[in-house]
Amino acid sequence: MRCNGRIFEEVKQAPRKRSWALLLALLSALISCTKDGGVGSDDVYIPLITNSWTDAARPTHKFNLTAEKEGVASGTFTGEEAAPEFLVNPPLRGTFSNRNIAFTVTRPKGDTAFSGKFIADTLIDLGGIKIFRRNN
Repeated sequence: MRCNGRIFEEVKQAPRKRSWALLLALLSALISCTKDGGVGSDDVYIPLITNSWTDAARPTHKFNLTAEKEGVASGTFTGEEAAPEFLVNPPLRGTFSNRNIAFTVTRPKGDTAFSGKFIADTLIDLGGIKIFRRNN
């Protein structure tokens, strides 16, 4: 009958074992929702688009952007590229979605496309060109 007593003890402890397993599963899910990975990394980010953005490597090269609507995770914007070599600043149009951004500048010699990601609220990496927000 000692065997039956052991079975009875295991049956009594089963709910506790299940609750620990459930707790571990919940903790694992929460850990995967951190800023560096998992669900929380790119799902909702509301960038501040409207501003003057300066090329980090070339301070005279700027992108002046104006969002059609602020305070949203995705949308469209317009603006212009400014640099000393342009007699007239070429216009641009673009879109953003969370940390992703893409725009096309209509230059005199043809359209030039840029795309990249917000690395921080004040920094965008356009794949080789890093631009930072000048004003807050």
